[in-house]
Amino acid sequence: MLSMKARLEARKVYGLGIPLIISQVAIVGMSTTDTIMAGWYGTNDLAGVAVATGLWFPLLVLLIGIISGVAPFFAQGYGGKNHLEIARVFEQGVWLTLGLSAIVCAILLVGIPYVSLLGEASSVTEISSGYLAAIVFGVPGLALSILGRCLCEAHGNTRTPMLINLVAFVVNIVLDYVFVFGFGDWEGFGGVGCGWATATIYWLTAIALLRHVAKSRRYQKVIKEAEICRPNLQRQKDIIKVGLPSSIGTTAEVSFFAMVAVMLVPYGADTVAAHQIAMNVASIIFMIPLGTSMAIGIRAAHLIGEGNYHHARYSSFLTVKLAAATAVVTAVATLLFKDTITTWYTSDVEVIRIASTLLIYSALFQFIDSIQVICAGALRGYKDTRVPMLMQIFSYWCAGFFVSWSLSIGAITGTDWGAEGFWMGFVAGLSVAGILLLQRLNRVTKRAKTLNIN
Repeated sequence: MLSMKARLEARKVYGLGIPLIISQVAIVGMSTTDTIMAGWYGTNDLAGVAVATGLWFPLLVLLIGIISGVAPFFAQGYGGKNHLEIARVFEQGVWLTLGLSAIVCAILLVGIPYVSLLGEASSVTEISSGYLAAIVFGVPGLALSILGRCLCEAHGNTRTPMLINLVAFVVNIVLDYVFVFGFGDWEGFGGVGCGWATATIYWLTAIALLRHVAKSRRYQKVIKEAEICRPNLQRQKDIIKVGLPSSIGTTAEVSFFAMVAVMLVPYGADTVAAHQIAMNVASIIFMIPLGTSMAIGIRAAHLIGEGNYHHARYSSFLTVKLAAATAVVTAVATLLFKDTITTWYTSDVEVIRIASTLLIYSALFQFIDSIQVICAGALRGYKDTRVPMLMQIFSYWCAGFFVSWSLSIGAITGTDWGAEGFWMGFVAGLSVAGILLLQRLNRVTKRAKTLNIN
């Protein structure tokens, strides 16, 4: 049983967190729709979308992470009622989103011609290239939507982004169907249509969020302080100093998972498709601790802005415990319903068999995955991102990737575990990350009063 103090604090964290969780589920739900629609269209289309998202996701996470560096500045400014500081950060955030969008678009355009070198059938790589080309159109919209969402959430308003994402989820279903299967006499784009639907949603979400910020009374004090200004390199450097390590750490995790999708290409379309299905299911479940992680980052930053360091530590560790308990429930549910869930994505018997097996490993890492992401979120509220970045890189690319690669080719056991070997590496990498980040959170929160967090 939770004490009264714990119940009150949990209510505040999950008051922020539940809308964030729903938002994240809606966002991943759009990816799920892509996967389902592509799977219905054909196994090659599903494999093509899987390879494309594997290549796009590291860039996506890097972009989100850097721009989200504004979040602790917004939240600590809100906690300290410093509206001028929030306005100055927002102004430079706009410049930052424009610059980063241009860089990401250039990387995609330069890299698309090389997708055909991955070794998969041309029918698959053509779909992957078309998907990525469509994504280029949506990158600026995505960047602006991240900035708008961070401002809303830092003000404790997680409900509006949730509602916008829910509407976007529904609209994405319609767009996916039209772009993939066509409408009337138009035959559609097949798997490539998922990319055009996603890019369109990026822009619609950005327009909705920024319009809300401009019209809502909640942000008028910030808007009154805002002005058209030139880029301030020092302030952008401060944002990047927080956002870049965080994004690199998260990208280390996501790129580790994404690289596996690429390395599974030689195993055939069935294995790649099964991996995509299992990853999609795991990603949906992961939205619960991820949304909670974002909430504790906001809550901790608010408390730090108020100067209440002791309560920020209490809230952080309470959230770790609650998230771990929730993970036990989701892991059991995954094991019980894995066979049924996979049939929602495809009727291919071999793909279902492989995906169901991989979901066993998903259940195994959910507990420690929840702990590591909550710790990372809380540390972000303290603007502590550099050391966690190094811990994440070591965990995923030294420990996790070594185990994945070794088991997949049989270097350790003498048996080629294939896709299962890679997923065993997921368990290893996340376990190391969870242990290291938990220790870091304990150390940082104990000495928070002496940290230069302003």
